[in-house]
Amino acid sequence: MNNREKFEQDLAALMSRLTIGVEKDVENKLNMLKDWLVNLQRENVVKINHSIMELVFAKYLILIPLAISFIFPIYWMFSSALKDDPQVFTVPPILVPNPMFWENFIEGWNLLPFSVFVFVVGFPFVFQ
Repeated sequence: MNNREKFEQDLAALMSRLTIGVEKDVENKLNMLKDWLVNLQRENVVKINHSIMELVFAKYLILIPLAISFIFPIYWMFSSALKDDPQVFTVPPILVPNPMFWENFIEGWNLLPFSVFVFVVGFPFVFQ
């Protein structure tokens, strides 16, 4: 199997994965893109080989877990703010609070003078 056949086979496999559960017009656009890439490679306008496609997907295999690891602490902080004390200290942890205590935000705002904190922290930035 030469590089061109390998490229077309890999591209066909990729397209079959990308078109699962998408609308027909999106699938048509992806197929047009696939045909365009195949034509470009046949005309030797662009050289795309198997190793480049592997590098592209390897990048996303690294970036997606990193993104989740950055977003999860923010989600955890927000979900913990919606829990009462027994839910916060439950082992194993509860990921989705049930019921959600939205009044925790009001209680926290009234417990400390946040308006003073916002003024003290924000004042130097406004008049810089």
